[in-house]
Amino acid sequence: MVVEMVVMEDKMRNFLVGIFIVFSFSVAKAEGLYTVKIVLSSKCPCAGRMMGQVKSLLSDYKGKAEFQFIDVGSLDQASSDRYKKNFQLDAEVIYDKDTKIADALGAEVSPTAFVFNSKHELLYKGAVLIENYNDYEHSAQPLRDALQAAVAGKTIAKKEVPAEGCFIHADILDAK
Repeated sequence: MVVEMVVMEDKMRNFLVGIFIVFSFSVAKAEGLYTVKIVLSSKCPCAGRMMGQVKSLLSDYKGKAEFQFIDVGSLDQASSDRYKKNFQLDAEVIYDKDTKIADALGAEVSPTAFVFNSKHELLYKGAVLIENYNDYEHSAQPLRDALQAAVAGKTIAKKEVPAEGCFIHADILDAK
């Protein structure tokens, strides 16, 4: 009986994750917006250091992109809500229990950004910001570059840039 309940709970969680992803894309498609999902751990200092850049993007692309944060480091939704309040984020922060959404997106590092068009096509995956700019061949702000090109109707020069930060699954194991 206990095993059946765990399996049922897991199936329900997977179902709800699917609904969340479909719903968020439906909102963006209906409004013709780009969708930016940033998978992060509220415990990751790298994600915290990039919040200034992220808040600038939220402001600069308001009305052009719908931002959502997927928090894999909190212990519950209330903790994710506190993270949103602490950083004064004007976007939804979703608690991702067991990293189901992060895994579905393919995120391994916090923070990792994903940009989708209104047709649900992945346009960009990777770094929000490159902290060690001298080692990077293009820009220190690859997410901004991707959004700027997408909104202008241009091809994104770098569709994937390795994200820098904390490994997501190591963070989850430490949190429990």
